Amino acid sequence: SLFVAKRFGPLRAMAVGFFSTLGVSGLGAVAFALAGLAAGFLFPLGLGYALLGGGVLLSAWGAYQGGMTGFLSLFPEYAIAALLSFPLLRKLTTEKKPEEVASVSKSATDMVGTMALSYRAKQTRGLDTLGEAFSSLAPLIRKLGEADGKPTVEEYKTLCTDCADVYCRTCSGYAVCLSQSHRPFVDSADTLARKLAAGEKISVDDLGASLGFCQQEGRILESIRIAAANLAEEKFKNRKTEGTSDICELVSKMLNEARRRDEEEQAMDEPLSEALGRTFAENGFPDGVIRAFGKRRKYILAAGEDKDGTKITAPALRDAIEEQSAEKLSTPEYYRKDTMVLMECHAAPKYRVEYAVAAVAKENNDISGDSVKCFSEDDRFYAILSDGMGTGETAHATSAFSTEFLARTADAGCSGDTSLHLLNHVI
Repeated sequence: SLFVAKRFGPLRAMAVGFFSTLGVSGLGAVAFALAGLAAGFLFPLGLGYALLGGGVLLSAWGAYQGGMTGFLSLFPEYAIAALLSFPLLRKLTTEKKPEEVASVSKSATDMVGTMALSYRAKQTRGLDTLGEAFSSLAPLIRKLGEADGKPTVEEYKTLCTDCADVYCRTCSGYAVCLSQSHRPFVDSADTLARKLAAGEKISVDDLGASLGFCQQEGRILESIRIAAANLAEEKFKNRKTEGTSDICELVSKMLNEARRRDEEEQAMDEPLSEALGRTFAENGFPDGVIRAFGKRRKYILAAGEDKDGTKITAPALRDAIEEQSAEKLSTPEYYRKDTMVLMECHAAPKYRVEYAVAAVAKENNDISGDSVKCFSEDDRFYAILSDGMGTGETAHATSAFSTEFLARTADAGCSGDTSLHLLNHVI
């Protein structure tokens, strides 16, 4: 009667209690029917309330119908029945209905899913870090590129002497000029080159006092102007187009490497999640959900029903997860929602490295063109030493940028080969 009251409800318990004892005693049949009815109504409040309520109603009926004799004849039998059925009833009390199991499982899945979305949203640092690396490149390129795209004084000087040689060799007075060392354009090449480099116009006045002897000065000056304009245009075009294909290919490769790293860290490790699911069930969470994410550094989420929090925080559970995942876990964080709990933890770093950098001052307080940077990323450890390009402030700016650029591209998940190739051959 008590079993039916717990499993099937009060009305069926009343029927079972009545008909199962009807052949023994009419008084007992009604008493046990009332006991089943009372227990069925009180089981939702708890096992103790159900047993006590059934006993009270049964005793009251026995005392009403048979006085003390009726009470003494029914209550001991009920007490024995209650003691014998107590282990079974207790098991039934802790047993969840199918809809309750589904509800717990759905709640755990929702909690883990929500936290997983948050985790995946954070795993875009590869592209974010790569963007920071390239954005820091802009001011350096602007600083170093102020003179790029323009011919130098030496190039203009060579251009002036080359243009003069073309006309001088075909001139009828070349032998006379050669014998008297009369070379106005060669002697004035430095002056002409500096004016051209400064963007100023050149004229006959720039050739010195001995120009009157020259028969080709007008043609040579015009030739220099045209050649200088062509050289400036060619340099500008080269600056705009040089290395464009290499840049596109390398930047595309770096973006793909950073994206692949982000996707690897976002992806769920299905074999490990399945193995951890069995471990989680064995440690008191048969309806719980546990998931593992990431490739380089594991991220684990677990959720289940734990009324007092003793199961989710048990050292045995943590040890089992560490053994199954072959990872040392960081200190977990716990969240509660009613009777549901969620655990969140990362794989702890496997190593600890201490860095020390010694800087030596240069003589005369000159700016050092060398830089050093030490950092770690997902259990990989780096020490970068960079010798700057040029001297002084330029060397310092390029070496500082190089170390920071390599650190950020490594943190973004880009390979060292790609980063170094871009740094050495393009940037």
